[in-house]
Amino acid sequence: MIPQRLLAAVSPGREEAWVLALAYTLSALGARVTLVYVADVPPAVMGLESLDPEEVKRAFQEAARAYLAGVEERAREIGLEAETLYLEGPVGPTLVQAARGYDGVLVGARDHTLLGALLLGSVALYLVHHLDRPLFLARGELEEGPLGLLVEEGETGERAFALALALARGLGRPLRLLAAVPHIPLAATPRELRAEEAVIETGEVAEDRGLVERLTGRARAEGVVAEAVFVRERPFSLLKEEESRLALLVLPHHPQALWEEVAFPDTSVRAALHLHRPLVLVP
Repeated sequence: MIPQRLLAAVSPGREEAWVLALAYTLSALGARVTLVYVADVPPAVMGLESLDPEEVKRAFQEAARAYLAGVEERAREIGLEAETLYLEGPVGPTLVQAARGYDGVLVGARDHTLLGALLLGSVALYLVHHLDRPLFLARGELEEGPLGLLVEEGETGERAFALALALARGLGRPLRLLAAVPHIPLAATPRELRAEEAVIETGEVAEDRGLVERLTGRARAEGVVAEAVFVRERPFSLLKEEESRLALLVLPHHPQALWEEVAFPDTSVRAALHLHRPLVLVP
């Protein structure tokens, strides 16, 4: 389902326009949008020790509130009617706490490697790891073309399917349902395990192919133009191949600790870091 209450986080930079444009699109589908700006007000500023700390703090607060007022005006110019919310504190944790009163969160996303995001303190990456509701990542404009969904069995996969279906129906876009099962070369499997691995792999292929075909049928029954895509490769490789033809991609998401992410990168996190399309991560 489309989030009924959407918290859209804005910040200075080119991402602001992406956030406002996607927020406008979602508002047209029924979402009530709140534009939030979180000011991480410093307790002191190096080089300004001679100034009154309270005066410095007030100056930061006034500038932050003026920025949010400007965002509200720019939102009106594109036809987006939204409430505004001003908060102070560490940006990532403050947004996670504020999100408890909303059905989804929208934030701009920049290009980063995982290491770069960790070093630079990416707010989007923090939300990816800590948010417990759909996260819309605005990266670029919403272009023409179909929407994509990486299919998955289970409750998370079903929630992702429901949201992708609602978006495709609301936007009048086709939906590409994507499934990928990596091929395991027999040469990489110990000889004594090859027969067993072949049986397991055959079962996985049948299950995933059946899943994507069932979901495609359900989407068509709902009046959505849908196409099943099943390939024998790693899921992220499939997403990279599909990236250029998709307007937006919906991904099931399983948050995990950062150390786990470094050791065992999740497909949805890799997509959030490397794909140049708007994304929706559904936990």
